[in-house]
Amino acid sequence: MKKITLKTYTLLGKDKQRTYDTIVSTTKGRAVIDYYNGKMWESREPKYSDLWDFSWSEVIGIKQAVQGNDVTELARLIYGIPKVENVNVIDVFTSFKWIAEAVEHMLKTELQELSSDDANSDLYKPLQRFGEESLLRVVMNARNITEDEAWALPYHKVFFLLCYEKTVNEIEKEKIKNDSREA
Repeated sequence: MKKITLKTYTLLGKDKQRTYDTIVSTTKGRAVIDYYNGKMWESREPKYSDLWDFSWSEVIGIKQAVQGNDVTELARLIYGIPKVENVNVIDVFTSFKWIAEAVEHMLKTELQELSSDDANSDLYKPLQRFGEESLLRVVMNARNITEDEAWALPYHKVFFLLCYEKTVNEIEKEKIKNDSREA
């Protein structure tokens, strides 16, 4: 099947679009995309192969773009491509699948690792209720860094700090509980 851009896809008739739709629905998500630069096709890999390596602010943007089905923003954040219209149409959708699967895994991991029965230790509920900004101070204080430095940290480091903070809170709560029993 011939490579076509997303822009060309939108100009196709419904029958040809259905053919591409069928191909996409049966294709596994993939990270590498083909981009038409105006003269020739070139392959583009994501800035990082693992979403955990993107900065905290980029991960927030990626999560929001997946939630809003914003492929243009995803192409910009992940591949550095300003015009998604010039991406191979099949790659637009297969890369979106790859990204959505990675974000889903990330969200499940956050739920599993940051949740707690103890309200003082639970870092997942504030994350869900108020967004990433609610945990900004936790990260800034843990590393003694500025707001800009916190947003620039790779997300895997932020996540580690949040997991560490949750564990410290749980240990402190258990210590207080044990000290009150002894008194």
